[in-house]
Amino acid sequence: MATKYSSGAAWKAYNKNEKNKPKAFSYNQKKPTFSYDSTDINKYYDELLNRKDFSFDLDKNALFNQYKDAYSKQGQLAMMDTMGQASALTGGYGNSYAASAGQQAYQQNLDKLNDVVPEIYQLALEQYQLEGQNLLDKYSLAAEERDTAYGQYRDQLSDYYTDRDFSYGQYRDEVGDYQTDRDYLYGVYADSRDYEYQQSRDKISDSQWQKEYDLQVKEFTEQVRQFEKEYSLSEKEFDEMVRQFALEHDLNVKQFNEDVRQYNTSLQYTKQQDAVQNSQWAKEFEEEQRQYNESKALSEKELAEEQRQYDADLKEKQRQFDTSVLVELGLLSEENAAQLGENVDKVMDYFFGGKNNSTAGETDAGYGGWKGSGSNGEWAEADDAAIENFNEVIERDGIINDKTAMKRYLNEWLEDGSLTLAQYNALKDYYKL
Repeated sequence: MATKYSSGAAWKAYNKNEKNKPKAFSYNQKKPTFSYDSTDINKYYDELLNRKDFSFDLDKNALFNQYKDAYSKQGQLAMMDTMGQASALTGGYGNSYAASAGQQAYQQNLDKLNDVVPEIYQLALEQYQLEGQNLLDKYSLAAEERDTAYGQYRDQLSDYYTDRDFSYGQYRDEVGDYQTDRDYLYGVYADSRDYEYQQSRDKISDSQWQKEYDLQVKEFTEQVRQFEKEYSLSEKEFDEMVRQFALEHDLNVKQFNEDVRQYNTSLQYTKQQDAVQNSQWAKEFEEEQRQYNESKALSEKELAEEQRQYDADLKEKQRQFDTSVLVELGLLSEENAAQLGENVDKVMDYFFGGKNNSTAGETDAGYGGWKGSGSNGEWAEADDAAIENFNEVIERDGIINDKTAMKRYLNEWLEDGSLTLAQYNALKDYYKL
């Protein structure tokens, strides 16, 4: 099919394709980077870790001082009123009875101040706990914003690699189309060139051979004529001369055939050299592709390692923070918290996630090895004994309806070792604290 094109037209088509050769691959999109302002989350984290324990000072409590001023004024008014009434009984003159009655009325009003102290204490404690919860909520919100920002960065990075690979795929398709067209057009040119060259050589060879042959025949004829003329050659001698001429002619034909064979050999060698060059180019391209694949695999591996290390660091920081929060809030002692290890998240779920005893006790390792229920769903005997003992104490101390006081008792018993963590959780669940 290549012979239907002239070598000139084929060469022009080949050069036109070379001008459209794709340039080296380049991807100009900027690679996304992750940045996050951790000022707020670090601030909340430090405030949680360094938060002071709850303290209560009546003299510095504004609400208590308001009550104190109010009851003092009411006491003074009651004292004056009582003294006035007592003096009226004696004709308006003061006496010791009036003074005693007035002082008693004043003291009765001041005694009411003691009745509001537990309420003021409870309000102050709840305010402290509310501030701690608000601070924890702020930290959680900041952590969520940080995780959202990192998720967006991961999506952008994934899109970046996807777009880059797609662009490189398009580039490789262009290179492949160019190489296919180049090889085809060069093949057409080479075939046309060789065909035209062979035709030209055949024409030249045929023309030269014919000229030489005609010249030889002419010279031979002339020689024969001269010979016959000059020497009157015999028929036998003439036949010998013809034979010699035929031998020389055969040698000329053999030499021409040898020239043709050598040309064909040279042409075949040239084609083999072209094939070797094409094979070398293919090997170089395969090597470039292999190096790119290795670089891409290494980049993906490094990215996966960075992600794994980041997740591990984040998990460890979360575990340390959860442990410190449990200790700071007085929910666990440092010794019990140290024994939890990686199970601290289960304890956080129990205290802040609303899990019940049956959920928390599904594993032997969680919560320091506690099982909240037996194999048949019954409370363990140790839990029954702890409930009975605790019930006697709160009835004796009159706090059976005071959940705040009951929580305080439980925390004190857990810290001094009177309760195990399992019993502590069982009692909290039983009394719905």
